[in-house]
Amino acid sequence: MQSLTDRFCPNTHDAAITAAAHDPDSGTVATADANGFVAIQRTGEASPRLVFQPGGQINGALALIRGGSMVAVGDENGTIGMYRCVDGTPVFREEREGNRGLVRAMRGVSINPTGSLIAAIAKDGLLRLWDLNSNERDAWREFTGTTVQFDQRGERVLLIDPNGHPQLFDLTTRKPTYMDKLKTPATKAQFSPCGTMVLAGGSGGISLLRVSDGALITSFATRGGSGIQNLLISPDGSQA
Repeated sequence: MQSLTDRFCPNTHDAAITAAAHDPDSGTVATADANGFVAIQRTGEASPRLVFQPGGQINGALALIRGGSMVAVGDENGTIGMYRCVDGTPVFREEREGNRGLVRAMRGVSINPTGSLIAAIAKDGLLRLWDLNSNERDAWREFTGTTVQFDQRGERVLLIDPNGHPQLFDLTTRKPTYMDKLKTPATKAQFSPCGTMVLAGGSGGISLLRVSDGALITSFATRGGSGIQNLLISPDGSQA
């Protein structure tokens, strides 16, 4: 039997969906829209039980912690926050106002496995890292792209450098580790589910690199096509 929500309010979002995240461990799904609303749907739910508006318009900056208990959200105003998926209450939140926030509009966000660190990439190429245990913040410039992701140990962050090449930024040494240059620039990159490979894509094609030594394994060009707009890897890591 359909719920009242399914019958009369089938569309959770009234505006275009602009970001989505999935936690394979718990099956939790998070979606966000152009009006700044975030919806959280757990396994077994016919529709999202939680819909809340943490801030302004969201454009890609949405991530779930491993296990699906918390969601990180960055908006077009430069505000960043982490919220409980049960009721939307904030665990951490930092707001920006006016032009100071607009230049730091968020394009990607990630939470480390323990929930102690948040990393975000802004449209001006600034990588920011928040330590929720010490309440300290670090920042590094000269990045690009629209994605940021912690590795499985939370020791390195996957980003795109100014030339469109994937880069693993080591949080201990505060330096990038070596990775081969791509044949075509990328705007997005993500780890494979096992964490041993990096998949990168951009308007010119898609590439696969090995994490252990940074070697470029293979690449595919999109000659005559419209280019790669997004990336998705199957749960078993065998397809992209």
